[in-house]
Amino acid sequence: MRCRFFLSILILIILFSGTIVFADDENDFGREETVLEKSSEEKNLLLLSDAGWKNYFTVGTEIVVTNLVVYNFCTLILNQSWKKTNPEIMWKNLTSPWLWDTSHFLKNQGAHPYFGNMYFTSARSNGLNFWQSMLMTMAGSFLWENCIEAGNNSLNDFITTSFAGSVVGEVFYRLGNEGAKINPWLGALFNPVGAINSIFTGRKLGTDESHIHSLRFDLGGGMIVDKISSSDFVCKRYAPELFFNAEVVYQNPYGHSTKEFMDQFSAGVGGEISANGYFLRADFDGEFFSVPLYLNQNAESNVGCSFNYDGFYGDSGFLSLNSLGAFFKQKINFGENFFAYGGECDFVFFGVTDNSYIDSKKIVDPWDSTYTFGPQLKLFAEYSSNVAGDFYFGGQCEYLASYGNTPGGKKLSGNFFIFDLDAGYRHKIYKNLGLGVSAEYLKKIRTDAGSGNFGRDFFTASLFVEYGF
Repeated sequence: MRCRFFLSILILIILFSGTIVFADDENDFGREETVLEKSSEEKNLLLLSDAGWKNYFTVGTEIVVTNLVVYNFCTLILNQSWKKTNPEIMWKNLTSPWLWDTSHFLKNQGAHPYFGNMYFTSARSNGLNFWQSMLMTMAGSFLWENCIEAGNNSLNDFITTSFAGSVVGEVFYRLGNEGAKINPWLGALFNPVGAINSIFTGRKLGTDESHIHSLRFDLGGGMIVDKISSSDFVCKRYAPELFFNAEVVYQNPYGHSTKEFMDQFSAGVGGEISANGYFLRADFDGEFFSVPLYLNQNAESNVGCSFNYDGFYGDSGFLSLNSLGAFFKQKINFGENFFAYGGECDFVFFGVTDNSYIDSKKIVDPWDSTYTFGPQLKLFAEYSSNVAGDFYFGGQCEYLASYGNTPGGKKLSGNFFIFDLDAGYRHKIYKNLGLGVSAEYLKKIRTDAGSGNFGRDFFTASLFVEYGF
């Protein structure tokens, strides 16, 4: 108990000292920043938050508290002895080189982005802008890896927490503001730290104006075909499935002019669940920066930079992608009908994929993760008609090279080609209700000198009911 008290005091000193570095010279420590009133034209919202106030002291406190709550939950409730730390371990981490963590995919690529989101939304809810919030997210992750977690400080966990946490955090921060206008509990679901802040400060979540461009929910069923194969081995699986999908588009994605980083994005979750398998997906795709192009009076066009965190997780494989790149989008209006299309060329600077291979005609799938990088291409097209309905098509592919055998002794190298294609049709039947059909095909190929060609094919076709606006 005495050691834990000492640890808590030491972390508070470290992080609170760091907040002084971030604070403006003319501001008192812990006092909210006073900003002179400016017109919206005079504000540089790409660098400054339009909140009109900032409180670094509260952000630092909440990051420390978040880490200590997780730490005590793991040690006291889950009784994970490997989590218990002490000053000697902290000093060892701070003076040792960063290593690579080999924990399960869901922990590294699910839990770490979520807690990175907690750091980020704490900063955003206290008036900090995107860049400042990302820096505080990095500080929170650095604190966890070096001073809280007893294991070796993990470079891959730090990268995922900082960058994926910032993408997810900006999405959840804005959705929390939107949800709070409907119900405070809905806002708290997306941004729990912001909801706690609102209790103590009186500043409620939410904005006067809604920025939701579209929202839809799909529910249906169909068939899954899953195939694993090599040059001399084939295994197929057929099963009926339950299909679900939810997608929100924040601000008009066509002709958008950025006021703050990632103030336009699309986010979605979905998947297929069958009696003997599952396939779950989550996508967070943001316009990091964009400017409109005035090419035609009937067209809305824009170009810009993208910042994304996407991934899927299933019983037969997994993948996550941190990417940054450039895009072009255009929507051509024909009265009440329109045709939209676009493309995106990204670079996956930190991807994670499963490392399955085949040995002696048997599937070897230890669920180890391979850390990768490489180019990514995305294309989409959509046609919408009041009479004919909506037709849509989308596809993406990645060629991912391995960062190498980062944790020694593990079979974690290899190159991967991943191809994902989806298409569908939907038609409104009554007000906000519609019917639709969708199909998706995903193919993953891995070439490894020791195991030969390895491929995984996943296909699903579904009928669904949609509610959207």
